Amino acid sequence: MAIYNANSIEIKSFRDAARSTPGMYLGADGQDAVFNCFLEILNNACDEAIMGRGNRIIVDVEPDICQVEDFGAGVPRGANKDCAEVLIEIYTKAHSSGKFNTENYKRVRGIHG
Repeated sequence: MAIYNANSIEIKSFRDAARSTPGMYLGADGQDAVFNCFLEILNNACDEAIMGRGNRIIVDVEPDICQVEDFGAGVPRGANKDCAEVLIEIYTKAHSSGKFNTENYKRVRGIHG
C-alpha cells in the first residue's frame, strides 16, 4: 500500500484538475455530468431572466440532445481591474463569477456565471 503523506499532495491548475477529475467539478461523470451541466446552464438562464436581463428561454430536450437558448445579457467581455480579458478568466479560473456581488444578482440558482 502506498504511503499517503504531505508528499502525496499535488497542486494543479484549475484546468488540469478539472480535466483529470471532472466528477469533482461536475458532481458526476458520463451522462450524469452532462445532465448536471445542462441544469447549470438552465439555472444561469433563469438567473438572467429573474434579474430582468433576459426575456425568453428556449429549452429543447431530445433523446441525444439538450439545448438551452437564452436571450439574457450574456457573458461580459473586456478588461477589468484584475485581468486583461475577463472572458478568458471566466472560463479558465475557478471562482470567477459575477454572482459574488449582490448588486449584480439579488438571488442566484446557478453556481457559476
